[in-house]
Formats: sequence, structure tokens, C-alpha cells
Amino acid sequence: VDIAADAERNISQLKKWGYLASGSLLRRAVG
Repeated sequence: VDIAADAERNISQLKKWGYLASGSLLRRAVG
């Protein structure tokens, strides 16, 4: 098991979800 690669994958996933969450919040605030 490559822990470093796994952690990187998790971080990129967290970033993706973070962007989606902030995007929906912005849309809710604007709309």
C-alpha cells in the first residue's frame, strides 16, 4: 500500500468537494 499516493488522492478529493461546497454556498448566497 502506497500511503503517500493514497493521502494525495484523499487530499485532491477533499479539495474537489471543498470547491463544490463553496460553489453551492456562493450560488445560494447570490441566488
